[in-house]
Amino acid sequence: MWEITAVISGFLLAIGTILVVTGANIPLGLGLMAVGAVGLAASVMANWNGMSERLAKVLTIVTGVLGGFLLEFYLELRWYFGICRYLAFQIRLDFY
Repeated sequence: MWEITAVISGFLLAIGTILVVTGANIPLGLGLMAVGAVGLAASVMANWNGMSERLAKVLTIVTGVLGGFLLEFYLELRWYFGICRYLAFQIRLDFY
């Protein structure tokens, strides 16, 4: 039963988020998000130790890899915009 609750709660949370982000119906979206969050919390509490050791290891590896990629992407963007800012400053100095 908790599997069905988790799926429906995730669906409600996703639809609520879409409604809030798009601005289509903010009060309904917030309500759906609240109901979805409560449902997910209830299903997690009912099956707290349900994750296997293997799944936990795989999720840890995936999270670490994605975190590394996001960190590298952030550092690349920071470097790129730093160079652009430096070049824009140099071009401004050349015109004066």
